[in-house]
Amino acid sequence: MDIDVYAGTYAAARTLALAITEALKKWRGDAEPGAIVTDVRIDSLPGQRPYANPAVRRIGATVTVTLHPASHA
Repeated sequence: MDIDVYAGTYAAARTLALAITEALKKWRGDAEPGAIVTDVRIDSLPGQRPYANPAVRRIGATVTVTLHPASHA
């Protein structure tokens, strides 16, 4: 999944993007209704991405979340 964070400063956007990726990593092993999260991989760390408005900073990351049916756990 792609995560995009928008903020007024690079530092604020990066801080939030890092918090989101850290929270997603904690999903590993969690049971959701009918599924288990077997892996969470950060494919690209939060980094600056282009955005048309120069007053707004855009930071993005790419994360892969792998789920399996709960019956296969």
